[in-house]
Amino acid sequence: MTRVEAHWVRRFAEQIGRCGVHAGESAVLLCETGSRPELVETAWLALTGTGAACARVVMPTPANAGPQPIRSTGASVAIAGHGPTIAALQAADFALDCTVEGLLHSPELGAVLGAGTRILMISNEHPETFERMHHDDGLAERVARGKAMMQAASTMRATSAAGTDLTVHLAGAFCAGSVGYTAEPGDIAHWPGGLVLAFPA
Repeated sequence: MTRVEAHWVRRFAEQIGRCGVHAGESAVLLCETGSRPELVETAWLALTGTGAACARVVMPTPANAGPQPIRSTGASVAIAGHGPTIAALQAADFALDCTVEGLLHSPELGAVLGAGTRILMISNEHPETFERMHHDDGLAERVARGKAMMQAASTMRATSAAGTDLTVHLAGAFCAGSVGYTAEPGDIAHWPGGLVLAFPA
C-alpha cells in the first residue's frame, strides 16, 4: 500500500484550493499506470477533501515506439484519443493532471480546454518536492514580467563561461507563463509554477 503523509496532503490541498475547487463542482484526477503512486494518492486525498464530486481515470502507460523521446516533453500520449476519457475531462469543471508527462502539449488538450475545463498539471515528482515549494505571493508578478519581456523581444540569447552560446528567435512566437494554479475556465497551469515559455509560431 502506498504511504502518504498528512503534510503532503495539506500542501496539495492548498495548491488545489488556489484553483478555486469547491463543493458543487465536478473534478477528475487523470493519471496513468506509470504515474508515481505516492503523487497520485496524495493528489487524490487533497482533491476529494475539497467537497467536489470526484472521479479518477487511470489510463495504461503506452510503450514508446520511438525514435523520439517522450520524457520531459509535456506531451503525454496516455489518453491516446480515448473518447470516454476525453469526454470525462470535458464534462469536469476541474481536472488534476497526474500523467507522467502532462497534457500541456498533448493532442487532446485543445478539446478539453475548449469545453471550459480548468486543468492543474502536476509534475511527476515525489510529493516531498512540492512540500518544499511554498506559495510565493510575488511569483505571479515575476512571471507576468518575464512573459512581457519575452513578448517584446525578437531574440533571446543564453551564454555561459562553459561555452554555451544559444540564440533563439522569438519573432512571432507564442509566449505563455504559469504561476502554479489557475481559476480560469479553459486554462491550464503547471505546478510547480514559475515557468515562462515561448513556442514557435
